[in-house]
Amino acid sequence: MSTRPLVVAIGALHVASEEGIVADAAVIAELDGRCACVATALCPEPDSAPVALPHRLIEAQLSGALAEVPRATRVGHLGSGRDAEAVVHALAARAPDRIVVAPELPAALRGSLLPLAAVVVVRAGEARDLGAMREAASRLRDAGARAVLVTGGASGGRILDLLDDGGRITVLDTSRIQAQHLPGLAGSHASALTAHLAREESLAEAAEAAQRYVALRLRRGR
Repeated sequence: MSTRPLVVAIGALHVASEEGIVADAAVIAELDGRCACVATALCPEPDSAPVALPHRLIEAQLSGALAEVPRATRVGHLGSGRDAEAVVHALAARAPDRIVVAPELPAALRGSLLPLAAVVVVRAGEARDLGAMREAASRLRDAGARAVLVTGGASGGRILDLLDDGGRITVLDTSRIQAQHLPGLAGSHASALTAHLAREESLAEAAEAAQRYVALRLRRGR
């Protein structure tokens, strides 16, 4: 049996492979992990909306992917409340540790999925200064998240990530890198975080390593 840690990636299958679970698997493999994928939806064109897969197919994939207990799990796109419930039930039973949640969740799904996650990853978006990033993390923790990583903030020539781990704030900063836009980079950040958690690194260590990985991707342009 391989000694590389197993990571399960749950989310949309993008045919273009620059985002979604195919891209997640590539990041996890690059960081010396094994990946089992569960597709919740299909994106047949680069800019197309996800098309939900049959619920029974999602349940079958979950059963197969979780036959071996993973070291960490990365949860991305969930198409419906029923799918989310199936994911929550399966993970709670077979893989309750080191779950990274990085989707845009409808409010109705937050009550069950957020408390299960070791960390919820969100982009800073318009909340790019530290005060706004802290508020964004606090809102998610109020909604049930144990820890929140807000990525992609900015201050001067620095890029900021803010980790709120149960109210303990850690700010990670790195130099801004002038580079062309890379599709799927935000998803790669969450995947790298998950891969490092699978190595049993602390959340702060994994967040710092994920930030370094994103910087590496920008420098090499892919």
